[in-house]
Amino acid sequence: MNLRTIFFGTIALLSLAFGIKDLFHQAYFGAVSGILVAVSMGLIALTGESIFEESSLAQVIVLAAGALGIPGLFLDKSPFSVDKQRAHAELTRSFAELVADDRALRTPVEAQLAKAGLFACAGKEYSDLANVAMSAGKQIHLGPVTSTLDRTYSEALGTAPADGCLGAFRMLYKMNPQAFTLLEVDTAKQLLKDEG
Repeated sequence: MNLRTIFFGTIALLSLAFGIKDLFHQAYFGAVSGILVAVSMGLIALTGESIFEESSLAQVIVLAAGALGIPGLFLDKSPFSVDKQRAHAELTRSFAELVADDRALRTPVEAQLAKAGLFACAGKEYSDLANVAMSAGKQIHLGPVTSTLDRTYSEALGTAPADGCLGAFRMLYKMNPQAFTLLEVDTAKQLLKDEG
């Protein structure tokens, strides 16, 4: 076994793991794309063919993975989920009402959480769109190997941006559920469940 086989085999396993993870998070385009990258990298590891050869089966599979990966950025990500947008808009409204009329807040900590929640929720859509744009740039300009290595590095460091809007809501809701009496029950349940 040579170094090339080990390298591309490792990339294949990582891509497969990310594909399975995306499948569990219902990011189906990302899952299929990851699995296709895994197949192509496995093919390179086993056969020794080059991805840069014309009419290479691995090259065709990588192109299919890219073709599925880019639409997946727009269909699998939360900025384009109507339910999540509605929930974050409702949270923004709730935080704005709490900041404007803080009688429902019992402590200065709750008031600070409400202000932090308002700022985080108001900017949530823009930060999500910026993250999708950055992911699209990586998808277009990085190849499958570099993309897999970048995702491995990001996930190992835990550099995924936290949802400050949701975090502020959860913390304030635990401290004072009555502060969110105007928030719809279904929206609150959706926000309190585990979000991907």
